[in-house]
Amino acid sequence: MLIISDFSKTFTTFDMPTTWSIFAKSGLLGEEYISDRNNLYDANIHFEKEGNIEMTEKWFLSHAELFVTYWLTQDQIDQVVMNDQYFAPREGVREFLDYLIAEDIPLVIVTSGITNFVTTWFQKRYNYIPEIVFGNELILEEGIVMWVEEDSITCPLDKTIDIEFEHGSDDVILLGDNTEDTQVIKNPKISLGFTDEERGFAVKLGKDGNMKDVIEYLK
Repeated sequence: MLIISDFSKTFTTFDMPTTWSIFAKSGLLGEEYISDRNNLYDANIHFEKEGNIEMTEKWFLSHAELFVTYWLTQDQIDQVVMNDQYFAPREGVREFLDYLIAEDIPLVIVTSGITNFVTTWFQKRYNYIPEIVFGNELILEEGIVMWVEEDSITCPLDKTIDIEFEHGSDDVILLGDNTEDTQVIKNPKISLGFTDEERGFAVKLGKDGNMKDVIEYLK
């Protein structure tokens, strides 16, 4: 068995910001970063709404490069991921991860957010490392973001991954909260959505759902 999951609003609560917006909301990178980030958002959000994958990925790359320009550090990442104002975990995450460890079930994260924030969140809060994290990767040297892994750029319009399954995709449990999460792989064993709306999941766990509820589908 394998778990493939989204991160934001799946492992975090539904009212948390995305990994792309936390440094604008927190102010940790200063007013100039916030201005540049907001200008990029205003100029490019229409591409995502129009379904233009190429231009949306260019926008995401430009935003990621701002983390290089403004010298984002691992210390700042550590600081923000431990703040429940921006990264509050969904209830039951500890019990869910403990079950995965006990049953030797790997977890793969597929995110259109920043992978560094995701891996740090799991490591700092739960001393846990997912099997693989697909998403937008920042490269750090001596604790400072120096460049962006361009080949990693992933946007919500195209989260489909190319991964080989030991027993086929019918051995995969898919978790998420939004429609694009259902498109990550085809024909999972079951898809579970932390949503109250019809977004293509086989089972709706509710936007306030508990991660412990997922365990019942793993037995």
